[in-house]
Amino acid sequence: MIEGLGVWRGCYNSGKTDSTNNLYLNTELGINRVFVRSTLSAGSITVTATRSGLKSAQVKMVSKPVQVNDGLSSDLPRPLAGPAGR
Repeated sequence: MIEGLGVWRGCYNSGKTDSTNNLYLNTELGINRVFVRSTLSAGSITVTATRSGLKSAQVKMVSKPVQVNDGLSSDLPRPLAGPAGR
């Protein structure tokens, strides 16, 4: 489930055709990755995952505004902090 100023784009299911952009996803050992696209409005996005037999999990993030001129931005994304940003 997604709440806030993001658009659910689905997940990646290895080797499964047409497995993106679904409102559900498969897991491998309880794990998958999801894709959320920000909108033109900055703000809070919350993604909640639930599955029978597993504890639910939730991640909250805040998208930041960027300057856009004629559909383009000169801002570059910053590296992630923590283990994922190494």
